[in-house]
Amino acid sequence: MNITGYFSEEDSNPTIYRGKMTLRSNYTIVDADESCYQYVGKYSALPLTGLAHPEDTDAVRDALERLKEGTQRVIFRMMCGNGSYRYMYAMLSLNGRVVDGEAYIDVELMDIMRVYYKFDSDHSKIGKYRKLMSLSDKMYFEYRYEEKTVTIFEYINDRGNLRFSDTMEHFQERVLESGEFNDKQKAEFETLLDCLKHHVEKMDVDMDGRIFGFDGGYLNLKGGIAYEDQSKKMMVAVVTTLGKVDLEEKYYMTRHAFDGATGVYNKRAINELAADLMVGSGDKTIFLCVTDIDDFKNINDTFGHLVGDQVIAKVAAVIKDVLAARGFVGRFGGDEFLIVTDKVKTEDELIMMLKTIRKHISWSCAELLGNVMDVTTSIGIARYPKDASNYGDLFKIADKCLYLAKAKGKNRFILYNEELHKDYNMETTSGKTSTGKSLDIYSRSCRAVVDILGNEGQDSRESFDESVKEMLSSYDIDRMGIFTGEKYERVYEAGNCEGFVEELTFLDDPKLVEEFDENGIYARNGILSLRESFPELYEQLEKQETKGFLVVKVELSDKRIVVVVYDVHDHPRKWSSNDKGLLYIAAQVLVRRYCALEK
Repeated sequence: MNITGYFSEEDSNPTIYRGKMTLRSNYTIVDADESCYQYVGKYSALPLTGLAHPEDTDAVRDALERLKEGTQRVIFRMMCGNGSYRYMYAMLSLNGRVVDGEAYIDVELMDIMRVYYKFDSDHSKIGKYRKLMSLSDKMYFEYRYEEKTVTIFEYINDRGNLRFSDTMEHFQERVLESGEFNDKQKAEFETLLDCLKHHVEKMDVDMDGRIFGFDGGYLNLKGGIAYEDQSKKMMVAVVTTLGKVDLEEKYYMTRHAFDGATGVYNKRAINELAADLMVGSGDKTIFLCVTDIDDFKNINDTFGHLVGDQVIAKVAAVIKDVLAARGFVGRFGGDEFLIVTDKVKTEDELIMMLKTIRKHISWSCAELLGNVMDVTTSIGIARYPKDASNYGDLFKIADKCLYLAKAKGKNRFILYNEELHKDYNMETTSGKTSTGKSLDIYSRSCRAVVDILGNEGQDSRESFDESVKEMLSSYDIDRMGIFTGEKYERVYEAGNCEGFVEELTFLDDPKLVEEFDENGIYARNGILSLRESFPELYEQLEKQETKGFLVVKVELSDKRIVVVVYDVHDHPRKWSSNDKGLLYIAAQVLVRRYCALEK
């Protein structure tokens, strides 16, 4: 068919996409893009079959009736706002939404008449940009996210000249595992990997050209993400040859040392800075804190990645503001940050600072999430030189403590204690560390309870004491007591019991009784809030230096009440739901074992 008559001056506009519309089951438009409404104009109330040219109506109706077979594609003439027709390429599909038995249909439209002009316009632009790129002495970098391929090319005489090409898998293996490159070159390559892995919007990194097989010295890769159909298609960058650079220059002192999304140090910079601090510190204490946002994936899934990025930026800003001149913070990747400080003098000062950071983060991010989800953080802490003599080992310990915090219920910090934490191995699947290993935390706690159950009925005082000792170690509990009788007198104790209360007479306070849940459990992560409401209890707890406790009431068959108290006094402690459940079971069994031994 000769379609010359359908053309107009408007066709010089190269835009071919006419938008997307959603149809009811009667094929009328229920929703559409602005460009689509603009095209159909006053005819938007007509069904799609009514917008089609009379000679093409049957083809459109046939495509609509075959949607259950899958997406349909059809070319037809479609009426526009001035009553004339234009040839359209349409993709029709069921969008999965069904309301009151009515299925809805998506239609995407492209104007065939404009394809030639679009191609001609794009070809002209490509020619222009090729000419400009040929006049430059720059090279160009591409990383395609879907194909996971890396290329570097240049233009000579309007033609592309490929200088480097590899899959990221092979490229990474060659650089990091072959032994061909030194630690500095590997660190530079990992900086590039971080940019690509975390989809940073702007990239600016320096790398030894030998990593790509070039001998001209250092290269600067400066660029950002290129989008296609609102999706991240590739990372593109201009490659500038820097030539020889001062290899002794500290990277963290350069302009490239900062994370573009948050303004804090990037991974490579904070690593180098922390290691340098330790080299020149002597015996001065340096605290290393690894922190990340709890359940960050839920934030992204619920509110979208844009809000997720805003939360990360806010967290970085809070840490930087509270830390001030006392240390340094870097983004280690995704939602994980590294804090290093050589100016915080005591553990109490550090804990107060971290508590402030956590509280500020929760408060500052509440508005971003519409006050419907709390933003909490977990933190692992290690000390130099007390816990390790070099940065690598110190980081592993702090990282391990972070995942201990995660496994113990999140929203907390854990300071490494060799006596408490050295026995946690890294071979099970309860929590993954940054090094790819995992921590045996929850399973160890479960085994402690299973051991208690296993000894029931075939008991001795020695096996009972051993079960209690293992349980206290597994749950980071300092002491435990069993109380019974009219005044709830202590009849059994374990752990460091210096100053431990002898009687629990205050348990009869009606207000305190209300604090126990339906299972007879009462837990506190701190005691300060008890000062006004339960002054007698607060005074006793403060006297025995309690920082947190969990109390379980056990009712025996003869209606006697026996109380088990788990207590911590020399480190912060939070009781997760898992802790409460397992310690409840342990209390029930231990009381029955104890009573059997006393008969």
